[in-house]
Amino acid sequence: MSFDLRLGKKWGLRRMATPAGHFTMVAMDQRPPILNLIAKTLGIGVDEVRFADVVAVKRVLAESLGEHASAMLFDPNYCFPAALEKLPARTGLVVTLEDHRFEDLPGGRKSHSIRDWSVEKIKRAGGDGVKVLAWFRPDADPEIVAYQKRYVETIGAECRRNDIAMVLELLVYPFAKSARHTADYVESPDKVPELVLGSVREFVHPRYGVDLLKLESPLPGSTLPVRDGSAGQMRAQQWFDEMGGICRDAGIPWVMLSAGVTPSQFVRVMEYAYSAGANGFWPAAPSGGTPCSIFRIWKNSQHNCASRAASLCVNWMRLHCAQGSHGTRTTLRSIASRQKEICVRPMSERCARRSVALIRIQALAGDRVTRQCY
Repeated sequence: MSFDLRLGKKWGLRRMATPAGHFTMVAMDQRPPILNLIAKTLGIGVDEVRFADVVAVKRVLAESLGEHASAMLFDPNYCFPAALEKLPARTGLVVTLEDHRFEDLPGGRKSHSIRDWSVEKIKRAGGDGVKVLAWFRPDADPEIVAYQKRYVETIGAECRRNDIAMVLELLVYPFAKSARHTADYVESPDKVPELVLGSVREFVHPRYGVDLLKLESPLPGSTLPVRDGSAGQMRAQQWFDEMGGICRDAGIPWVMLSAGVTPSQFVRVMEYAYSAGANGFWPAAPSGGTPCSIFRIWKNSQHNCASRAASLCVNWMRLHCAQGSHGTRTTLRSIASRQKEICVRPMSERCARRSVALIRIQALAGDRVTRQCY
């Protein structure tokens, strides 16, 4: 009799979670959003942004947020060389495989992996997991749908061969000829829950080999109704419950991505998600004004001493990450209580507080920082 233990995958998932088994992760693999923000701050073109400047911002973010995260998501282009040494030993490491550039065709989008990068290289580099983003719409051109399925299935097979956890991120997108088309990594305003759930339903099939799902809200996060027991709330919750049921029946844990919503909106998304059985959250590292402020501090003090510049940036981040309105803290306590009730593994009060630390980080100075990353 043979046993398929897959200890590498199991250990990788364990490394990505808190000791209580909950995922409280931060995504730092953004490339175009960070490039755009730096270019805007300096008043230059995106193609003029220096590699060293992107590395500086990502290093500060990793040093400031790493201690709060159960795992961090790095891209191999900027974040991996910049921030690996800043990653706390207890924090899991997930590395991006897909290229941020995709084929935007009339019938849909095709994903591609970063050139000269592979699952095997991520494993050899010490990654605990491989993250791949698949742009997917069940109603896209059949040839594109088939291509995206093959792309994910091939990566799943490579992850099985290398015994490393596979994290699949699914995003619905507007078609190229849509009036509201955008190539930015933001939530599609035209998405409908049937498309989101149809995507999830497809990729929980065992042939894809997915170990953890990184999902978007089935409804636009900015439009979710207040959880006041109204009929609108009940209808919205039904979509989240259906998504959670698909993952539960497949035995695949799932976390929520922030998809460009504001901090208070993401808190509401998580209220719905935790009620549906979510296993955690995976927002993008603070974007909007945060990297811009970091970069200004960096540039203004770099001419005196690079190490002092880095220290100033880290201190600024830690100060602002500790801020948050009383209302936000109250809501977070409510979410923590709800998560404790519904998660497979019970949480202590202390663990519940820690599990939402990153949402608190998202609430930098109230709602002044608007999410611009996926």
